[in-house]
Amino acid sequence: MKTLAFVAALAVSATAATANDLNVIGYTQYEIEAERFETGIGVDYTIDRFSFSPILKVADAPGQSLDFDGVDFGVAYQFTDAVNGYTKVEFNGDFDYEEMTVGVSFRF
Repeated sequence: MKTLAFVAALAVSATAATANDLNVIGYTQYEIEAERFETGIGVDYTIDRFSFSPILKVADAPGQSLDFDGVDFGVAYQFTDAVNGYTKVEFNGDFDYEEMTVGVSFRF
């Protein structure tokens, strides 16, 4: 499974020359109760109405150094200009499956 995730992330990243739209994305957040920082960086690759987003995550908890925390791989489909359907698969630092999320987002 970790090989599949790595190959998928590499394939999406390696096709930048033919991308319709390629953006570098990232985030930083602090979890109050867990006293933990998390940072992620990746790319968002868009083809027609589909968007692919592999993100590498690093985290820092109390008493620990900054360490690789896992990978998220998201796929979204733009139904209309205001409505997207999406799914996100999360893998831990050992590339073991952790969680899958599906949802709908909207904007006005």
